[in-house]
Amino acid sequence: MDILNIFKESSKWIYLGYHDIYLKYSRSFLGPWWSVLTVTVILAFLSNVWSQIFDISLISYLPHLIICYIFWLWISSTLLDLSNFIIDQSSLISQIKISHWVLLMRIFFRNVLVLMHNCLLLIIMFFYFKMHIDFISFVKFIIIFFISSIFLISNGMLLAILVTRFRDFLPIVSTVINLIFFITPIIWDEKILDKNIFILDINPVYWILNLIESSLVERLSINYNYLINLILVTLISLILSILVHKFYRSKIIHWL
Repeated sequence: MDILNIFKESSKWIYLGYHDIYLKYSRSFLGPWWSVLTVTVILAFLSNVWSQIFDISLISYLPHLIICYIFWLWISSTLLDLSNFIIDQSSLISQIKISHWVLLMRIFFRNVLVLMHNCLLLIIMFFYFKMHIDFISFVKFIIIFFISSIFLISNGMLLAILVTRFRDFLPIVSTVINLIFFITPIIWDEKILDKNIFILDINPVYWILNLIESSLVERLSINYNYLINLILVTLISLILSILVHKFYRSKIIHWL
């Protein structure tokens, strides 16, 4: 299967992803830390304003905002970049023989590198609020992150094929992702919904953010229903992405 090239040619997408970050910030003094600085400023203003709007203690609100916002940036930027990765790399695809999965992983790894820089804020948060995470919780976080990664990769391939075939879908994808930001409790508290919790129960992005936050914050417990739902949706997405790519792989070059 073509997807196995992810493992066979891992050195390619790791190098290409790192090289993308290097070229983007090659003449910058702070480099990718500009991203961290930007996120820090945004979080500072959001936490101050929204904690007062919702009348929530900043101490209890800030960890939620930091964790959810950082991983939301990773999810949204990854989905947006992956949905357009075939078109963005059309010249490379048309000139050399290279697996689409390798090119997809190049974009995915690039976004993971940005996430790793932003995770510095998580470390600062743990020290400032004197939070700690035990080994079991850390293992849970790694597992959830791995499942979430597969979810993004598989859906990214599906979106990329759809957008390559029908270019009008790209702004639709962007609009839907922006909409998800507002209907997902990232900057607001989920308790506001009260009886309308079904909005969250059908939101895979919320499942991911909720599971990640629960694995990192000691006082929260993991919702295993969300975990099971995420695993099932991820498996379905993975199977679909493999089958759809296998069927349309030879046609993609004609759509560029």
